[in-house]
Amino acid sequence: MLHISRCLRTANPYTPRISRVSEKILEIFLYLCSQSGKDYCWPSQEKIIEILNTVHGISISRRTLNYHLRALEEHGFIRRIRRIKKGKDGKIIFNSTLYCLLDKARKLLKKLMRFIYRSMKKFTHLWKEVVLEPQIEAFGSQEFSSQEERNKAGLALLKEVTGVA
Repeated sequence: MLHISRCLRTANPYTPRISRVSEKILEIFLYLCSQSGKDYCWPSQEKIIEILNTVHGISISRRTLNYHLRALEEHGFIRRIRRIKKGKDGKIIFNSTLYCLLDKARKLLKKLMRFIYRSMKKFTHLWKEVVLEPQIEAFGSQEFSSQEERNKAGLALLKEVTGVA
């Protein structure tokens, strides 16, 4: 996986460094925002901790998460907006915090996409020769009883090669 702080350091040596956990938290926000097509997301802290644990294998407490969120906010990557309202009985009701991606995070995303594009451009020919062509040759040599069976096998190969359903 690409490390954000490495890209930041190569782009600008004066950019503040963020920890690996903060990188992963920022990756989670970038992913959630890209899924919704908005510049903000509102996962609960429990959900962020769960994603860190299941996807990245990082186990942290809520207090540690808040340290990292504060660091991301201080470095200008995110802005946190607490969502509070009064209930009918006058008690305060806490909703999940709104996390807004700032320009710095968007610029970082563009840098990452450029880096990924350049890397893919360099290694595409190697990927085609080593991975794709042997599988396509094996697929072409198979015999199928129907077009539907061939389509299913082709979709399975596509899913296996690209990782996309």
